[in-house]
Amino acid sequence: MAQSNLIGDKMRDIAIVGASSHIAKGLIIMALESGQTARLWLYARSPDKVKSFLVDMGHAEDDRCVVRGISELAGGADIIINCVGVGNPSGVVRIGAEIRRLTAEYDDLLLGILERHRETLLVALSSGVVYGRDFSCPATAQAEERIAADRLDPADHYAVAKAQSEARHRARPDLSIVDLRVFGYFSRWIDLNAGFLLTDVLAAAKSGTTLTTGPEDVVRDYAHPSDLYSMIGCCAARRPLNTVLDVYSAAPARKSEILGYFGGMYGLQWKTAAGKELTSPTGLKAHYYSLNRKAEGFGYNPKMTSLECIAAESRAILGR
Repeated sequence: MAQSNLIGDKMRDIAIVGASSHIAKGLIIMALESGQTARLWLYARSPDKVKSFLVDMGHAEDDRCVVRGISELAGGADIIINCVGVGNPSGVVRIGAEIRRLTAEYDDLLLGILERHRETLLVALSSGVVYGRDFSCPATAQAEERIAADRLDPADHYAVAKAQSEARHRARPDLSIVDLRVFGYFSRWIDLNAGFLLTDVLAAAKSGTTLTTGPEDVVRDYAHPSDLYSMIGCCAARRPLNTVLDVYSAAPARKSEILGYFGGMYGLQWKTAAGKELTSPTGLKAHYYSLNRKAEGFGYNPKMTSLECIAAESRAILGR
């Protein structure tokens, strides 16, 4: 998975907050195996989990990669990447309205750091759910965020939290902040019990059981860690900036294509059944991806399609 140094040779320190998360793990490995010379400061509520991950990956904590508790977070980094959040649908349901308070708490902490260190770029991981519940067609550059902040439906709290966070960031044009709206992301470090379409497919392929899925042929987009890392590098090269960008792969994939790949490569068996539609706490998403190519103007050019990402990372999970 080694990549070229995409963040930039002039970077001294990169801080990743929420370093035990799925997305953070991919970014950590991209940085460590890319020739990146900057020191990584990894902050997590459970630092021991991060240390164990580093050991498993052959990158024990040293002067180049420092692990700390979130309470020790301080300023001085060239880039702060905020990966704090909820990583799966069951977590969204469990935390409910608390996600709004948690998101605002970390926003306040990080904005305070940027106030004192104006040269720092904050990269905040947002979500495509800020576009609302209607994904009968993909998001576009002309689409507007369709989440109302005063909604009380528990299923909307996650989307509202992200929308409010983006609004707080745009209200500070004097600070360098970019929100990256992630529609889909996949790596070998994903939790197979997360409850997503792809994790259900992988779990069935790994156990040899038959997957039961709904009849709808949804479309999903999965960015590879190397492309997300590249996108952050593009933003770092354009500082100062204050904007929001949609994250996308070189091409999305239909569920039928994903099932066909796993059937041919791993012998996956599946059946369709009514009542097994792919729903989530943030709503049914028939076409959950973006056609907004604003990031091209920042130099972002994803190298991997969703199916290529799935193939590469699944080999690491399933062993072939």
